[in-house]
Amino acid sequence: FLLGQARKQTRITSCRSTWMLAETMTNNAARTAAFGANSNLRLPFPCAVKTGTSTDFRDNWCLGFTAEFTVGVWVGNLDNTPMRGISGATGAGSIFHAAMLRLHRDQPAKWFSPPPDMIACHIHRHTGKRLPGGTEHAVNLMLPADRIPLPSGRDDFDSRGRVLLDSRYDKWLAECADRSLFTSAEPHTQDAYLNWAPLRIMSPPRETSYMLDPDLPGQGKYLPLNTDFPGKHRWSSTTLKIDHRSGNSTATLTPGKHTVTLSDLAGRSTTHSIIVEEL
Repeated sequence: FLLGQARKQTRITSCRSTWMLAETMTNNAARTAAFGANSNLRLPFPCAVKTGTSTDFRDNWCLGFTAEFTVGVWVGNLDNTPMRGISGATGAGSIFHAAMLRLHRDQPAKWFSPPPDMIACHIHRHTGKRLPGGTEHAVNLMLPADRIPLPSGRDDFDSRGRVLLDSRYDKWLAECADRSLFTSAEPHTQDAYLNWAPLRIMSPPRETSYMLDPDLPGQGKYLPLNTDFPGKHRWSSTTLKIDHRSGNSTATLTPGKHTVTLSDLAGRSTTHSIIVEEL
């Protein structure tokens, strides 16, 4: 980008940094968890887009661009009263979507070519190292040729594909890490973990508040229940319906305060409390 004032221009960032940021903003998959796969932000051509929603839904905006056009939309009430349940994706986003489609109805959309010093790479999302090909833990990125990460090696993963960590990470592994993704490279730590694996609820986090939002897929009422406990376990709740399918458990959220319990066959259990509100 160049900033111009009179005859003076100043470059504030590199061409490749600008291209990487714009490319990231076209990625519909990165928005799917929040907005769903088919929100107003999805277009049939590459388009960088970002939304914003103010506190209490008082107003919202959507700004995006293709190689030909830049569109900005603001939606709100002139008296500053809230618009109940209308976010940037459903408010300004719907107008943005229609405007972009109309602008490109007679003029096919184009996108920016990558800078000449960019290389396509498969990057492991947890280690940041290169992979020889795509896996479930890989993301495909275009990166500067002089900033390519180190390649992954055989010693980086165990037989289950978990990332192996050295002793520096023992405390984090025991207290915080998702052990379905990470494990210790030290045999004594692995043995100790297998002999005494604590029950730990990864999702939902403790004392978390959830909002049932009409903008989210399924109104955001389906909550995956996750643990890194390696043995057989059971999920339960006295106030929420829990479905068990293909080894996965999902709670259907309703407004109120709820407790989710994780139990093992030895009779141990742990609980997390959550609060669910509705717009």
